[in-house]
Amino acid sequence: MRNPSDIIAAIGSMTEYDHDSIKAMAKALVPLARNDDSVVPALVQILRSAENNRCARYAAAAVLGEIRDPKSIPALVAAMREDRNSAVRVKAVYALEGMRENVVALSALTDALRSDDASVREAAAHVLGGIGDKKITVRLVALLGDPIADVRIAAAKALGKTDNPDVIPHLVEALNDESNRVRSAVLEVLGELEAASAVNEIVACLQDCNKDIRKAAATALGQIGGQQAVLGLVLALKDPSPDVRWEAAHGLGRAGNEDAVPVLCAMLADKGENKHVRLAVISALSEIGHQSAKPTLLKIIADEEEDADVRSFAEGVLEEIDRKSTPRF
Repeated sequence: MRNPSDIIAAIGSMTEYDHDSIKAMAKALVPLARNDDSVVPALVQILRSAENNRCARYAAAAVLGEIRDPKSIPALVAAMREDRNSAVRVKAVYALEGMRENVVALSALTDALRSDDASVREAAAHVLGGIGDKKITVRLVALLGDPIADVRIAAAKALGKTDNPDVIPHLVEALNDESNRVRSAVLEVLGELEAASAVNEIVACLQDCNKDIRKAAATALGQIGGQQAVLGLVLALKDPSPDVRWEAAHGLGRAGNEDAVPVLCAMLADKGENKHVRLAVISALSEIGHQSAKPTLLKIIADEEEDADVRSFAEGVLEEIDRKSTPRF
């Protein structure tokens, strides 16, 4: 189906959300639209026509987003604000994402952060992450207090993409959110930002009653590193959840602090510890690569009653530590 009019007719007659068909039609129309000025107006007509069902309007918005012709921006903005179907409004947001460099599109997306439709606010937050515009940042910070958890999560992740340390205090405040999903997302963002100024608040999350929060806090501390983070991770090695202990061990490996070797070795020597946690401890010792781990590894390797996987992994890590310590001439 290489004739633009045939493809457009197929879009206009769509009665279901067939994403594979939409993707195929977009792939066909993008190169055709470069040489055929009738393609974009025809798709805009489908998008604007109230007589077309929501699936056709959705498909038209999706294809216009792939074509990225600035002439489609007014229609996409109108659909984002006024279409009677939420899925079409959201698809218009994502269609405008590829044209954010256009002032009109960017302004409309910024305004969408205050839409009455929570799905539109969430989508707008997703597409505006990383821009760094002051007005957008202020509105994203405001969305951390949105009544809908998914919007707050999208706002936190968008703020995490900005290269602006001023957002960190607002993210730290969001660690008090009533939703564990939001708090986990905020911890993930703080870790990605390597927010050293938030370490104390993240360490406090290791005492949370929710296992997922404690695990996310351990992950963030491993990404941030530093002495205070290491102390928190050592504390997390005693967590009642093996998932948290596993993450704490990996975090100590990422931090690469030699001070953690004794406590990791003591943990490894405990045969009652969860096998996967012990393997994570060996991996951490490998990343740290300090000679002081060798006696414990040798003991593990020599113990014929030791788990075969643990022994084998310990052998490999011991060889790696020896290799790292061998002088190169």
